[in-house]
Amino acid sequence: MPDLFNNVKYYNSLSGEGRREFIDKLYQMLLADGSNPVDYQKLKQQSRITLCPRCGSENIIKAGTRKGRQIYRCKSCKHQFSFTAGTFVYKLRKPSAMLDYIRCMLEGKSLRACAEEVGISLKTSFRWRHRILSALESLDEDIKFSGIIETEELVLKQNKHNAHILLVADREGNVYAKYMGDKAITSVEINNELKNKIDSLTVCCVKDSKKFRDIRKYDIKKTIVIKNKKVKRDIYHLEIVKNEEDNLKKLLTQYRNISPKYLQGYLKFYVLKNNYLSGNVDADVGRLLNIASSAFIPSKHYEKSKNNNKEE
Repeated sequence: MPDLFNNVKYYNSLSGEGRREFIDKLYQMLLADGSNPVDYQKLKQQSRITLCPRCGSENIIKAGTRKGRQIYRCKSCKHQFSFTAGTFVYKLRKPSAMLDYIRCMLEGKSLRACAEEVGISLKTSFRWRHRILSALESLDEDIKFSGIIETEELVLKQNKHNAHILLVADREGNVYAKYMGDKAITSVEINNELKNKIDSLTVCCVKDSKKFRDIRKYDIKKTIVIKNKKVKRDIYHLEIVKNEEDNLKKLLTQYRNISPKYLQGYLKFYVLKNNYLSGNVDADVGRLLNIASSAFIPSKHYEKSKNNNKEE
């Protein structure tokens, strides 16, 4: 691996602005240096505390090497693992192809098109996409809204079931989307999702339905009910969230019959594109790679990969 991606001291010394510039140039730097997402995952791992992917303990010791990679052992649960365990690059046989796969995914290409372009099977293309989505899904949602926000319940028919999605947008371009299950969302659920994401001055625009009107009974007191898609006082409306609803539908229609267990990952991907990605593919490959490398995939996905003898 080139010195650039072995230099943990340099990486940790970067300021906030310097780190952002590094990430935006990450894709081209990886290509120029002949490095891949596994190399970047190692750099990320070395720059933070090592945690056991099975039990989350920090009580970790080194336990030799295997095929040139450092092996760690958890003193709490005795589990042995490498730096890729519990990450989206675990057991990748073609790590360099993953970099191009992320680019194809950002370009909106189908599973089959991604597979053909990077030289992997359709089955592996499916697994890789959902590894990335699983990593996104595991990240904490720390979004905070202020000012005026708009809310909506989006109902989609996916894989022979109705998916009820809470969609929220503000006037600063921030978007939040949460899969709430296969039943209609209740006012209590809306309140619980929003109460920690807004401040006391936030005004919530809602449609004229009982479940949305009733959220004022709980923690969200400042609500404006919008009737018949009208605009109140020139500033209160639901036009932005309706536009986000249309855009989300367009994204999800690219993927047929999304299983409920994967749907939140697709919603996180949509939110990520709105709130974090720039629209420049080269910069966005680095940004998406950085985010995916920052997360541990849910244990159910890690254990499934661990028990699969074949590397992807």
